[in-house]
Formats: sequence, structure tokens, C-alpha cells
Amino acid sequence: MKKISLFLVNIFLLCAVAACDTPEKESVAVYKAWARETANANTPAGVFLTIHNDGENPLILTGFKADNSPRVELHAVSKKDGVFSMDSKTTLTIAPETTFDFAVEEHHFMLWDMTNAIKAGDEFYMTLTFENIGDMRVKVTTTDAAGW
Repeated sequence: MKKISLFLVNIFLLCAVAACDTPEKESVAVYKAWARETANANTPAGVFLTIHNDGENPLILTGFKADNSPRVELHAVSKKDGVFSMDSKTTLTIAPETTFDFAVEEHHFMLWDMTNAIKAGDEFYMTLTFENIGDMRVKVTTTDAAGW
């Protein structure tokens, strides 16, 4: 009986510690989600948005998909000696109590092989998956080439 009690206490403590390191879904806001219109479905589209982590723990983006595209990539853009380069990423960590902007010539999502071209005024949904809080569906509004 004593072993079972100690086991249950240990399980409870492990769960309590894990809960302390888990961001709350209510502490995450995603807004200003927009995409640039495309000429046709074969033209990749950039998606830009803002994620705010109001929590006390890091927020880790682990997945992303779009209703209108079978392939979505997260790109990190860097500039060295006046030359831009892009790296594809599979995760992104957003520090506690910070805002992360996905912006033109910076981090962004790229949609490939879309089902249709997207035009200014069109809307579609992306699903962002975060470690420990799960999925968030985000409405993306398409703008003209000038952007948001």
C-alpha cells in the first residue's frame, strides 16, 4: 500500500511540474493574417501574420497547414552582405511575453501547389499546431500585391 501511495504522489508531482511548463491556449493570440494574391494556382503564395505569446512559457510552433494547399513551408529569411537567403524550418519558438511578426522579407509561410489562385478579398484557413496547446485555426485574408 505504501508503494502505491508513493507511486501516486510521484505521478501527481510529475503532472504538476508538466502543467507548470505548459502554455495556456488563452495566452496565445494570432492576428493580422494575410496572403498576397497570386496569378494562378501554380504561383506560390506568401502568408504573413502575428503571434503573441502572453504566457510565462515558451510557445513552440510545430506544424502548419492550409485548407487550399497540400504543401506549406515555414521560411526564415536572412540577409548577409546585401544578399537574401531563405531556410525552411520545421519549428519556431516564441519566447514568453513576446510578439513574433511574420513579415515580408522575414519569416513567412509559403503555400505551394494551391487548389486555385487566390485573389484580393478571398479568405481561407490555416491551422497552426503548437506543442502542448494543440491546433489553432486562423482565417487568412488575401490582399493585392501591396499587402496588409
